[in-house]
Amino acid sequence: MKGSNILDTNRLKTLMPFDVMDTHPELIYDKIISLVAAIYNTLTSLISLVDNNWQFFKSHYDIGYNETTLEESFCKHIFKDVVELLIVENTQNDKRFAYFQVKENPNIRFYAGTYLTTSNGFRLGTTCVLDNESKELNDIRINGLKTLAKQVVPIFKLRKTKKLEEKRKEKVLKRSDANFTFHELVKKIQGRPFKVGKPVFSNGVSTKTKDKWKSYFDRALTCGRFLVKQKIQHSKKFLDTYGLASFDLMYNKKVEKWVLLVFLKILPQKFYFNKY
Repeated sequence: MKGSNILDTNRLKTLMPFDVMDTHPELIYDKIISLVAAIYNTLTSLISLVDNNWQFFKSHYDIGYNETTLEESFCKHIFKDVVELLIVENTQNDKRFAYFQVKENPNIRFYAGTYLTTSNGFRLGTTCVLDNESKELNDIRINGLKTLAKQVVPIFKLRKTKKLEEKRKEKVLKRSDANFTFHELVKKIQGRPFKVGKPVFSNGVSTKTKDKWKSYFDRALTCGRFLVKQKIQHSKKFLDTYGLASFDLMYNKKVEKWVLLVFLKILPQKFYFNKY
């Protein structure tokens, strides 16, 4: 079955972008696991994620650790045996676990787990229950465990989408901050607010400002791209931003003229420089 090999690189590439390995507990997963433990009347229940070296418990009920090596893992057998559901009614009667010693709890006798799988067939881990007494599960309980396990990966997807949206918003805020700093930089040079689309070399601009921009243009024409560093004070944010403005020339075919391009990058506040 595709994605069932623990060492499958495509499986690992599918697991990692969810960014759930080695993360803090989250209430939504803990609620699922508490429900599973209550329904199946077991001491322990887990949402386990497996990479090529270890297994991490995104949520765990009534155990004091959140990871084990693969050598200590029951869940690895769902990958190794390529089964949909693994039920071990008594570990003492199963040769796969005759040697087994689970960290901090060597008395596990019962295990039942089903895999967590993506829509494209890659297995990420398991939802499972464990107990120190032998048990049997009827068909209703087996199907119930499968149904509960199927709720986990969609929540992983929602979590991933939320994280991506947060990063997108962060980028938008950075762009907004860069735009503010650019306007402040131009205002500092021109002595008045910058208006988008208004030519710098117009009759409405003072001779001093016009000469300033013309010197930038001539410098770019002579030596190519150059940088101007400015310190911008944010009156509303009570902090300083260091803007690094890049001036470069570009030929505009539409108007058949050379234009001066200005790009701005926000510098870390710990960055120090000498003004030009």
